[in-house]
Amino acid sequence: MSAMPKLEIKDWQTLLAKESYPQWSGDLEDDCTSNWAGLLLRAEWMDDTDGINIWWWAVTDLRSNIEIASSHQHKTLASNGKVARWLAEQSAVAFLTT
Repeated sequence: MSAMPKLEIKDWQTLLAKESYPQWSGDLEDDCTSNWAGLLLRAEWMDDTDGINIWWWAVTDLRSNIEIASSHQHKTLASNGKVARWLAEQSAVAFLTT
């Protein structure tokens, strides 16, 4: 597996991460997005296997289209849209402020 290229974080992105919150659009119970601080946050309901809801989420840099984080690399499973959005938001803030 190759290392992710270093992405440049602009000052305005860090400021937004500290002073605002993502605003989500779309169906919050199925497939939603947030274009926030130069990042695209997504959350999508994927499957209901044996009564267990599975949600996918991802954070992508809009300039480079590079995925920064997603449910594929995260140990915590999202069982609903609220958790999936929260995990995407936490990953985005961590990326912009560390």
